[in-house]
Amino acid sequence: MKIAGGVTQGRGIADSTLSRWVSPCSINMKVSEVLEDFCEKNFVSSEHVEFSPSRESQDDSDLVKLFNWLLLHNPLNVSCRKHLLIDIVSGLLANDKVNCDNAKR
Repeated sequence: MKIAGGVTQGRGIADSTLSRWVSPCSINMKVSEVLEDFCEKNFVSSEHVEFSPSRESQDDSDLVKLFNWLLLHNPLNVSCRKHLLIDIVSGLLANDKVNCDNAKR
């Protein structure tokens, strides 16, 4: 939890605060299970929208479209010059002065 960009977003956090934040998780899970039993409902991950047959079919279709587009617009096309960076949307070619470390400057 104490990592850059984690729960605290760069601020310090005491162990007691972290414990207070994490410890209710198991209790919440038990409450959720009891409610499911009481309502005679069981919600499983396969019921998520991402796992529906229509969503899987759409994802497969999108993957084929992307694959076909990449066949026509190869971003790694080195037929022009070796080690050339090509923008896959615009087709612009980078010159030798491009440096990704300076991209945000």
